[in-house]
Amino acid sequence: MKLQQRSTLKLAQKQKQVLSQKMIQMMKIFNKSYHDLVEDIKHESKENVLLEVERDDQLLSQTYNSTQSQGSESSPDISEYAIDQSGQSIHQFLLKQLKFLHLDEKEKKIATLLIENIDSRGFIPTYDKVKVVISKQIAVAERKVRDVLKVIQNFEPEGVGARTLKECLLIQIEQTDLENEELEALLKTVISKHLDALGAGLFEKIAKTIGIPVEGVEALGDYIKENLNPNPGAPFSSDTHHQYITPSFDVYMENNKVRLKNLEYEQGIRISLSTKYLQLLDDPKTDAETKDFLKEKLSKAQELISNIVSRRENLEKLVTLIIEVQHLFVKKGPIYLEPLLQKSIAEKIAISNSTVSRILSSKFIRTPWGVFALKQLCPRNHFGRTSKRLQLLISDVIKENPGLSDQKISVLLKRDFLIAIARRTVTKYRHLAGLEGNFKPGSSISIA
Repeated sequence: MKLQQRSTLKLAQKQKQVLSQKMIQMMKIFNKSYHDLVEDIKHESKENVLLEVERDDQLLSQTYNSTQSQGSESSPDISEYAIDQSGQSIHQFLLKQLKFLHLDEKEKKIATLLIENIDSRGFIPTYDKVKVVISKQIAVAERKVRDVLKVIQNFEPEGVGARTLKECLLIQIEQTDLENEELEALLKTVISKHLDALGAGLFEKIAKTIGIPVEGVEALGDYIKENLNPNPGAPFSSDTHHQYITPSFDVYMENNKVRLKNLEYEQGIRISLSTKYLQLLDDPKTDAETKDFLKEKLSKAQELISNIVSRRENLEKLVTLIIEVQHLFVKKGPIYLEPLLQKSIAEKIAISNSTVSRILSSKFIRTPWGVFALKQLCPRNHFGRTSKRLQLLISDVIKENPGLSDQKISVLLKRDFLIAIARRTVTKYRHLAGLEGNFKPGSSISIA
């Protein structure tokens, strides 16, 4: 009995540490798109006299043509991977992400049909019927349809492709990659078994059932409310979509060098502490009640400013690393994207996987090839390329290196792009791209 009490106490302490209100607020700030961050700041500045807007937002009012390059000629085959800002539907958004995956023709057809059946919330509520129709239409097992659905459920926005609200929230928990296994297990338990009770505020009932303090259940509820999105399709309504696709960064070529600009920092809203009310707080003539009020507001204002600074610093470190890895993408286009795992990013910039996941969520970058979600620049697939993009890459390499045999092209692809494909595969994609071999036996071109 004592052992159980100690375990419960220890778990409660861990929850309190991991899910403190300050921690929840920080995670909330990290998760937000720039548009939502601005809305929060405006609201807080009205509610808190210690906060004042030092500089109004200059970023949201700007519009960008996501398929227009800056000083470059982008072909339709390249620009089609960018995010179109003008009234794009969730289906268009998902289909563009599908182009980044290395799937066979049947898998692409399955994925396309699944995406067509996603509703305005981002769900597939009729999945049980849809999977039967697709399996018969494409002549595949229902298990194959489910496997492709799992692929779509890794797309942006997080939680898309879920069959139910519970699955939508659980997908987001999985993608958050929490370091605390006990916390993750509790969140999954509450979502999968007690979501209705949580919504009804039955905290005591839940606490008794899962064996944790009521405060712990309340903290779990706060986390779910503040960090998970029950309606991933909402940003794609015709009225609000344009507000959510605001680039936080701009990467471009200048004097043959890759340059990165933090648009949030240079053009975004900026807040500071109110000098007027700081002076009032320090004034010995100010009564005690007013001072207590101002101290509380000062604490909240300092916390918000600190979280915003932390968000900006971590976001800048993360994007800088991504661009260092994806410099060929900036120079030549999406066919040159390299595989980049979030775990690898976390290790290199010494922050947690969950922090990387939150910062990547709902953030966008303007590039010479269009506006992309940051997650699009972190391909999970080994190649991170579709058949079409591989054709374009091989075609580009052949055009830049006329005279090379398919065998030497194979060696070059492995050396420069870490793509280990055989000579016969190069030949296959060369034919698909409509290019004939032009290797001359007397060529002196060599690859080190």
